[in-house]
Amino acid sequence: MDINNFPPPFIPLSPILDDGYWAKPHQHKTPSIFDAQYKLNTTSGRAALSIALELCQVTSAHNVLVPSYHCESMVSPALRLTSSVFFYKVNKDTSPDIKDISEKINKQTKAILVTHFFGFTQDLSDIKQLCDKHNIFLIEDCAHAFFGETTSKPVGTVGDYAIASTMKFFPVLDGGILASDKHDVSTITLNKPTLPFQLKSAINSFEKAISFKRLGKRGAFLNLLFTVKNNLWNSIKRSVSGSEKLTSVPGSSEGGFGLDENWINVHSTYFSKQIITRANYSSICSKRQHNYKVLHNALKDLPGCEPLFESSPDGVTPLVYPLKFDNPDLHFSALKEKGVPIWRFGEYLDEQITPEEFPISCELSKTIFQFPCHQSLTQDELDWMITTIKETIKS
Repeated sequence: MDINNFPPPFIPLSPILDDGYWAKPHQHKTPSIFDAQYKLNTTSGRAALSIALELCQVTSAHNVLVPSYHCESMVSPALRLTSSVFFYKVNKDTSPDIKDISEKINKQTKAILVTHFFGFTQDLSDIKQLCDKHNIFLIEDCAHAFFGETTSKPVGTVGDYAIASTMKFFPVLDGGILASDKHDVSTITLNKPTLPFQLKSAINSFEKAISFKRLGKRGAFLNLLFTVKNNLWNSIKRSVSGSEKLTSVPGSSEGGFGLDENWINVHSTYFSKQIITRANYSSICSKRQHNYKVLHNALKDLPGCEPLFESSPDGVTPLVYPLKFDNPDLHFSALKEKGVPIWRFGEYLDEQITPEEFPISCELSKTIFQFPCHQSLTQDELDWMITTIKETIKS
């Protein structure tokens, strides 16, 4: 079956709206990237990374070091400024290979991107010393780790800059964060998002919640309004010019991995910022940790499978539950066909990443399946997913 022909997920792949988001804004004590002194709201994590690299003054004369285990949105912001993107090895636990990084640093190295994969924060002590020694900018990629601590500090406060993707942890269509404890990014001037995108951002979040029956009777009424909205939105798209159509929404909001130039210097929507402000961070973290443990206890001993991490340390707020499969090609299609919401991070690596030079990254990209453990999953949805996974693998 072609990947584009798989049925839609039977349960939500990412967080969705519920009545809890209409409460008053919460006082947040949970460590997160928001603990950084300076913050800027962007349309996506890749837009935030683009701005961070500009602030690092990366030009065509420089090179940037990026993990060999990556997705396109980690690479395209660097390629926008320089063709010299060097990839460094990662270890089997996804931690950076410090020895390989040391060997690849040269006088033209301007910045190093380090990723907290799947929400499991990296110890940045060694790489921070390396960056300080060579006067290199350290960028923390917190797209998978909005919450947590690293090197005894909140995520996003160790490096020179940090970026995050709010769409992965909150029920919003758009949103990224550029943060720093050292450089004032809050004074950067960004453009306002267009009115059509402001509306689409809010309405699509409600539509998604309704499709998974999260808003009760209120949802039935809103569903009638959204029928009108769909007709209106299609009319708007038909009426604008070709160039405007391409930029009516950022690619990140449509599930793509590319970089939209026109959306780099744009603020996130008002709706997105309000949802993030009103979210209960402590509840989000505890629910994700609970769901991760439920999945781990149920799936860790399945034949032909192995958890990427043996346990979830205290303070870690997982993005997903990553599980390694001995026969990934067979099981990936089978699970997708049954509506299990899974995906593979780094499924399409840069052409420079070969099995000969980067065997670990190539193996991770093929064998690690990500299963959702977000805060919006109900117990029934968790039970269904676990049962379906077990039945599929055992058959």
